[in-house]
Amino acid sequence: MTPLVEVSGVRFAYETTPVIGGVSFTVARGEILGVIGPNSVGKTTLLRLLSKVLVPQAGTILLAGRDLLRLRRADVARTVAVVPQDVALAFPFTVREFVLMGRYPHTPGRFFEAPEDLAAAEEALRAVGIAALADKPIQALAGGERQRVLVARALAQQPTLLLLDEPNAHLDLHHQVALAQMIQRLNLAEGVTVVLVSHDLNLAAELCDRLLLLAEGRVARLGTPAEVLEGPLLEKVYGCRVWVEPNPETGRPRVQVHWVEAGAEGTVRSRMP
Repeated sequence: MTPLVEVSGVRFAYETTPVIGGVSFTVARGEILGVIGPNSVGKTTLLRLLSKVLVPQAGTILLAGRDLLRLRRADVARTVAVVPQDVALAFPFTVREFVLMGRYPHTPGRFFEAPEDLAAAEEALRAVGIAALADKPIQALAGGERQRVLVARALAQQPTLLLLDEPNAHLDLHHQVALAQMIQRLNLAEGVTVVLVSHDLNLAAELCDRLLLLAEGRVARLGTPAEVLEGPLLEKVYGCRVWVEPNPETGRPRVQVHWVEAGAEGTVRSRMP
């Protein structure tokens, strides 16, 4: 079967600053791929390239076997949905109005929502647990609630490929678990393919089929969580000591930092988890 996404030799730079340097990988249909790595290694830029917000300066990106550059943005938007870390809101939209914006790629010639658009939006609101907030202005919501609104807008698009940029950044533990379960449900029940950028290595280990570890804009390793989350490799990429052990419940790798504490007289002592 043709992969849903094929990235080959992609390079991108902001003016004279290289960010992505010759990255190649594929994403299978129905897969959850986690993209991990330190700050400023190109993770968010990679999502922007996959959604055609940015155009690669070299290499190719195929979406369902078709060159992304040759697809109209409207065609991309009917297939790919993006959940950014946050979004600037200049107008006092209600939660329902904002989520309905996810339907625009399916209804570009209409001024008003059709019944199927309203139904898709209501289902998306229920899926992320914010149906009770539908009539509230987004500006009145807390950070975690706003993050769930962004996810709901993406779900209303009914995408084939869902791109998530740190989706749990503003969520408490309860809602982090709820979000992870929702992603798994969409993936397993609806067949949605997911590319997830996360700094939470343990979330990525439990949720993702494979991990793509970036370092300095290149692929440091691509494989299963067990193949990628190895102590020596993580220490080299992140520049700190870590401890990796199997999760006793799931068997997947669990990463903890080897903390270094300052002593009372300025001396330094280390403490393993």
